[in-house]
Amino acid sequence: MLEQLDDEHVNWRPNSYSNSISNVVMHINGYIKERIEKGILHRAISRSREEELGAITVANKELQQLIKERFDFVISIIESITEEQLEATQVVRGTDRTNLDMLHQCAAHFSEHFGQIFYFAKIILGEQYKSLTGPIKPVYKDGMQNSNESFADMDYYGIIMGTNVLIMERWQTLKQHKFISSYLESDTSFTWLRGNHHGHSTRSDGTDEPLTIIRSYEEAGYDYFALSEHDFLLRREELQPYTKMCVIPAVEVTAKDKQTLLYLGADEVLPVRAWTPKQIMDRVHQAGGLFIFDHPNWKPFQEYAMDQLLDSMEGIKGIEIYTGVIERLYGQALATDRWDYLLSKGWKVFGHGTDDQHHQRDQFIAWNCVQWPNSQAIDPKGIISALSEGRFYASTGVSISKIETKDDNQCISIDSDGDEVHWISRNGVILKKVNGGSSSLTMKELRENPNLPKKDLSEAIYVRIECLGRGNRIAWSQPFWIVPEE
Repeated sequence: MLEQLDDEHVNWRPNSYSNSISNVVMHINGYIKERIEKGILHRAISRSREEELGAITVANKELQQLIKERFDFVISIIESITEEQLEATQVVRGTDRTNLDMLHQCAAHFSEHFGQIFYFAKIILGEQYKSLTGPIKPVYKDGMQNSNESFADMDYYGIIMGTNVLIMERWQTLKQHKFISSYLESDTSFTWLRGNHHGHSTRSDGTDEPLTIIRSYEEAGYDYFALSEHDFLLRREELQPYTKMCVIPAVEVTAKDKQTLLYLGADEVLPVRAWTPKQIMDRVHQAGGLFIFDHPNWKPFQEYAMDQLLDSMEGIKGIEIYTGVIERLYGQALATDRWDYLLSKGWKVFGHGTDDQHHQRDQFIAWNCVQWPNSQAIDPKGIISALSEGRFYASTGVSISKIETKDDNQCISIDSDGDEVHWISRNGVILKKVNGGSSSLTMKELRENPNLPKKDLSEAIYVRIECLGRGNRIAWSQPFWIVPEE
């Protein structure tokens, strides 16, 4: 609108008691100094209200530039302001007011003065005044219709509406999120059950007899166990009479393109090298079992678990994130990169640690610990359900004693015997490192974390925890989901 006016117009005063457009713009600038720079940022400022509203002459181009710079500044503050700063107070005419309240007050105050500017322009230009009607375009730095558009390019109604909308969106981003946990409620009495559900005996390509393997794991203190033979179902009743561990039936199914994939809770052998991984997964889930994508970083051939294949696996519930046998094979035993890839798509996938033992030297490398209510008897279906729902952690040696959400799901805490705790979010970004085995993360910390890839917490999607010990000892929590409050 100022483009319609010249220097004489913007400095015109109806009388000595009235303000010019220049006065109003300079006053808005002074208000920004007073309420935002001083009140919120605690900066020293120089302001004279008398000079702002006195007999001044300012070039029109200078006013336009000032409006652009000052409202770009206002938006940058709104985008970066923390919850603590919004809830802090400043003294306004002897009364404490929150900074959130004052930002809304600023927007209302600006609206009043822009109304004066429009009124002056209509008086000055008369019939030559060009109305700024049309769609109002609230301003967002991210997600706006034209991300390169700045305040100088917009009508003044858009400035006011955009400021108010952005204040509210920023407040909602700060306040309305919580952590969702797959673990039991903190007041539930439970025991961690250690188990391995991926491995092989002489019934497929292992070197030891099934009962020999069973005895080894029972003597090591395991609570549940599965032998997942290649395309062969070793039935539970053949093993359960010989062990106190809970035996779970399982088969490792060979897919059409030679991937070998776990069917936990199997009651049948699926066709060999006939189906795609997605077809196998769908059949397993339809039958009430748990499908787990085994050793995704094993490289018997380059295309074993490419992004394109993983992209086709929507609905997947489990993926191996550490597979012990791969330590001595081509590829990488660790596969948290593939896990983060799936989690960052927004998929709820849980990470498993297994031995995939084929020989004695493959035993006791990686395992899962299922969170089991003390009030319930241990049974195979219950174990599979807990693994399907994420009530477990994976480990290569670090033990987690406690993991929970608290403070109305605004905080996650963990206790372990590790030496360091890493908090990890979308795309594997490490948000925080803490010495010792115990740590916590609040939603407030998450919002203010400089490593967070996105300012919108919903875009962060998840947080997971790694507890690191000496050597190769690690424990991995399951992800905690970041969701808006209802």
